[in-house]
Formats: sequence, structure tokens, C-alpha cells
Amino acid sequence: MNETVQDFTHSSPATGRAGAAPQPDVIVIGGGGAGLAAAILGLNDGFLPPTINYEESDPECDLNYLPNQGAATTAEVALCNCIAFGSKNSALVVARGNGR
Repeated sequence: MNETVQDFTHSSPATGRAGAAPQPDVIVIGGGGAGLAAAILGLNDGFLPPTINYEESDPECDLNYLPNQGAATTAEVALCNCIAFGSKNSALVVARGNGR
């Protein structure tokens, strides 16, 4: 992400749901839908969910994580990176509607 959207990676919060799954393959199999639901609900409710079980930072992946605690947001747009087995990858951008 640093190479693709480097202007935003340190100022925009990043969160992940994989650490909250009971088994890693559960979130990979349904990860696209779960990520999209989390993004839509987060924009609608003004809340960013935390990256659960985040214990140690990786200097090679220096995003602005929300470790173990969510945060309020006024974000209007969210980017969902959905990664699955067999290179079934996608990126979705969702925005808050005018009816908010």
C-alpha cells in the first residue's frame, strides 16, 4: 500500500479483521464480504474497528494501524483490500451516501 497510495498510508487509519477470526481460513474465505460489511458499517456508524491481537509492529509494513482499540471517524470514503486464496484479489472503494 505504501507504493500505491503513499500520500495517505501514514495519515489514514488502517484496520484488519484477520486477528479476530477463530481460524485464519475463515476470514480468507469470507474476507471480501466481511471487509465490505466492516467498511460500510464503519462509515455509517462513524467508527473504525480495531486491528485485534496486534502485538508487534513490523518496520516493513508501517501503516497507521488501530492496534486493539477502535476509533471514532468522520471518514467519507473507505478502501477495502480483499485478498483470498488462488489470487482472488480485489480492491473496493466505498463512500458514505448523501442521506447520512
